[in-house]
Amino acid sequence: MEQRDDFIFDFGGYPDAQSMKRFFVHCAQNEVSDITLQGNARIWVERHGRQLAATKFRVEQSRLEEVVNAIFGATVRSSLNQGKIVNQAWELVGDENAMLGLRKGSKARFRINFTQATVAGRAGQFSVTLRVLNNKIIPLETMGFESELFEALFSGSGIVFIGGETGSGKSMMMAAIFQYLGRHYPNRKIITFEWPVEYLLGVDDELWIAPEPAQSEVGTDVASFDIGISESALRRSPKV
Repeated sequence: MEQRDDFIFDFGGYPDAQSMKRFFVHCAQNEVSDITLQGNARIWVERHGRQLAATKFRVEQSRLEEVVNAIFGATVRSSLNQGKIVNQAWELVGDENAMLGLRKGSKARFRINFTQATVAGRAGQFSVTLRVLNNKIIPLETMGFESELFEALFSGSGIVFIGGETGSGKSMMMAAIFQYLGRHYPNRKIITFEWPVEYLLGVDDELWIAPEPAQSEVGTDVASFDIGISESALRRSPKV
């Protein structure tokens, strides 16, 4: 039987919007990769590949919905009621009082999925998963690629497929490729269509020598991937 430890967080009572934000920051600062919030369930985190309980109590759907509405807005519930899946990137920014445990100007960034599900026998519950995103993109040249594969990533034409299991680093690898291109290939104009935009490219990057990248979020900036490619990308002379 696998051993299971806990990651109990002191919410100071039942979770509200402010204590939940503090919890998110605590997770980002303590090597948590994923956070699971579900109605009628305990709060869980994934840390070093292990599922750890963050509460000893279950969070009722009504309270979770209040917290989600306060932090992310009521449109989440209306979208889920229509059978839609909501994906978005989101960040917390520290203030001068460090109320959330973040210094002024520091950020904690997340990718969030909202889905409606039956949880522990109760239908219509929120099932929310937050992926903690690194604030910095890992340099591609430190990822240990063999030289032939490394060079193949930067061909002037063709298609590169990136695959792997959940949590294996696909998004980070793709961002690292874009970053390397922007820093070493001045003629590579980069545009992306993402759902959601996870890693922000070219932000205050003094090493970036290519045109500033344009990242479009599906559902916000463009209606769909296919429309983005057929009606936008092919008319903007992209190189990547």
